[in-house]
Amino acid sequence: MDIWNIIIPAITAVLGYIIGSFKPIIDWQIEKRKLKRESRKLFIKEVRDYFKTNKSFNRVAFAETVIYINLKRHLSKKLIEEIEDPFVNTINVIVTGDLTKIKTPVPELMKELRDLEEKWELI
Repeated sequence: MDIWNIIIPAITAVLGYIIGSFKPIIDWQIEKRKLKRESRKLFIKEVRDYFKTNKSFNRVAFAETVIYINLKRHLSKKLIEEIEDPFVNTINVIVTGDLTKIKTPVPELMKELRDLEEKWELI
């Protein structure tokens, strides 16, 4: 009886066992990435849907939504101040008296949302 007929199957069995024991861990990591990606896609969709259904932007109302609370950590400091500070445009209108100078943060918000999509590799 040749010794290699015993050693090779034994080594193969041990390697198969080791590789097989890592497969559930690898599968879970792949599934976790898929779930995270789907969760991010859903979040971006919810933000966009909010702006589709709410045509007139109200800073105070938006700042109190769960969407904004979740989105806030991904926004720039400047945009957060613009959304949360109720006097951002008021001072400009008082000084100039020009109501056309009222600026809405929605375009910047959409730009940052798109940047976030790119960062998360959703587009």
